[in-house]
Amino acid sequence: MTQLCHIVPFAYLDEVLSDRETHHLVIGDYILENEQYADYYAARVDEGDFVIMDTAAFEGGEPDIDKVVKAACKLQPSESVLPDDMDDALRTLSLAKECSDALYGAVGAGKLAQQPSLMAVPHGRNFNEYVDTARQLASI
Repeated sequence: MTQLCHIVPFAYLDEVLSDRETHHLVIGDYILENEQYADYYAARVDEGDFVIMDTAAFEGGEPDIDKVVKAACKLQPSESVLPDDMDDALRTLSLAKECSDALYGAVGAGKLAQQPSLMAVPHGRNFNEYVDTARQLASI
């Protein structure tokens, strides 16, 4: 079954989402910026919903590993999307590795309750670079 995940503006959380929805896509930067948003999705995590925390790359944000880790520690998402750079496969690899290490370190420090499930987003200027990046990301 296909799951539909909305990225909902803060003001419409209660209007767009219902209690029947159990899969959510959230932006980590927003977790740190808006308490209503953070509280809403923290409650969904507590209820056992599957919450994917994405970066703000599509929304124009710069990759920031510290923000990803802080947001993950605050939200405790089901899965975290590793930071990426749509224009640079090597930078994507570097960001993903550094962030995964930081998230695993947060588990060791007791800031994350469990080993995070991670999602990586490969990029490449051509098919071969894309496949190579995907393979390397899969080994993180």
